[in-house]
Amino acid sequence: MAARTGASVGVAVTITILGVLSLGLFVLSMVFYGNASKAEQEKSQVEAEAEDFIKASERERESVRRALGQAQDDGGKSVVDYLLKQMGESMTLAAGPDSSDLTASGLRDQISSLGGGESDSLSGMIRDRDATIADLETRLTEAEADRQDALSRAADESARVAVIENEFADAGDAMGDEVGTMRSDLQGVWQRVTDLETDMNDRVGRIQDDADAEQQRNRSTIAEQRQEILVLKEQVSRLRGEGQSDRVKPLSEEALADANVSRVDPVAREVVLSIGRGQKVILGMTFAIYANATDIRPDPVTGEYPLGKAVVEVTRVNDGFSTARIIEESRGNPIVRGDVAANAVYDPNKTYKFLVYGNFDIDGDGIDTPLEGEDLKALVQRWGGDLTTVMSGDLDYVVLGEKPVLGPEPPTGSPVEVVEEFLRRKRIIEKYDGLFESATTVSIPILNQNRLRTLIGDFPG
Repeated sequence: MAARTGASVGVAVTITILGVLSLGLFVLSMVFYGNASKAEQEKSQVEAEAEDFIKASERERESVRRALGQAQDDGGKSVVDYLLKQMGESMTLAAGPDSSDLTASGLRDQISSLGGGESDSLSGMIRDRDATIADLETRLTEAEADRQDALSRAADESARVAVIENEFADAGDAMGDEVGTMRSDLQGVWQRVTDLETDMNDRVGRIQDDADAEQQRNRSTIAEQRQEILVLKEQVSRLRGEGQSDRVKPLSEEALADANVSRVDPVAREVVLSIGRGQKVILGMTFAIYANATDIRPDPVTGEYPLGKAVVEVTRVNDGFSTARIIEESRGNPIVRGDVAANAVYDPNKTYKFLVYGNFDIDGDGIDTPLEGEDLKALVQRWGGDLTTVMSGDLDYVVLGEKPVLGPEPPTGSPVEVVEEFLRRKRIIEKYDGLFESATTVSIPILNQNRLRTLIGDFPG
């Protein structure tokens, strides 16, 4: 019993010890597991922090292993410390002192500011600068050679200029002597010219006196000849008057009535004239209307023809009659059947011949010009008249415009153009006077612009 009890105690102690050992082992296991978990966490954290400095995939690179070997050889430094040191030295070498903290982008900006592009390297830029410097040095050498050559040529040119200046000075001295001689000769020539001018003035004076005397004699001769011409003209006029019955006379004033008014339409303001296509009437022709042919007589005092009672313009032409519209009519004196129509240019049985000369004012601007005489000539031709430029036995009318103004005679020494213009005007006036005198002598009717326009129905405004 005692033995069994002792064995039981031993078993119980053993079991107790085993329980304590198991508990201790469990506790140790839990502690170890907790430390292992903490160590694993710290390991993961360290590995994560290491990843910030170098990736696991980068550790196997050749450049990283080479950097690791160089770091260990350099006093057992870490790769990061070694690379930072190398980068600081590189930045200092590239950008100068106090540039160890400069970043790659900052270094790139400095390179760009020095003229390099963003992708250019510092060594490439240095090589470009070296090449540029070498080129500039070459050009400088060439420029220096050119400068030396230019200095040499300048020295040669300066020597040549010095020679030329000496030659010019010698030539100037020679020319000065020659000018002095020429001045002396010129004074002698000037004296001779002065003497010759005095002699010529004397001769001109004598010639002018002789010319004045000759001119006076010519004037006396001209006056005598004019007197003789007047006597001869008087004789010619008398002889022409004696043979007047044998000369073809121009039509009388009464014959200026060219047609009669056959019918009047006051409502349509039209008249019918007794002449038509068979009498060479043309469209647009105007006629002055008078009560009878005896009214077409010039005023004995003024020489002007009276205005007609109306003016008509031909609008339709038939074989034996014409229709005309009334374009002007006197108030209180209307056109009636039996009135006569007249146009000094037109005649159904004869072609009148006109001589038109002088200055005219057809457009009414108050300025008489020869050019406007051409308009009057065109009107005469359009209505059947003939034109001539010379006096002849078959001339019917002379139409004279305003007489041109001659103006004062140009003084001696006037320009040739002024003298020629004066002579041209003088010839025009002499012809004007000659036409007037000739027409008057042979009794050819002379019309001015107003008379002709009145007789053709073109009343002056």
